[in-house]
Amino acid sequence: MIFDNIFSFSLKKKRRKKKKTIKKKKTIKKKPKKQKKQNGGFVLGKEEKKKRKKKKKKKKK
Repeated sequence: MIFDNIFSFSLKKKRRKKKKTIKKKKTIKKKPKKQKKQNGGFVLGKEEKKKRKKKKKKKKK
């Protein structure tokens, strides 16, 4: 009986910890992607984006 109780507690704790770590990993993965896009858009990216926007507008007209 004592061992069963210990195992049940350990399993419950592990399940809770796994859920929390998975949520944290998802948020960490999303943030650096946004930062990379912003950093790329500061120097050369802005000029390239403007050119692309102009090309797209001409195609629509």
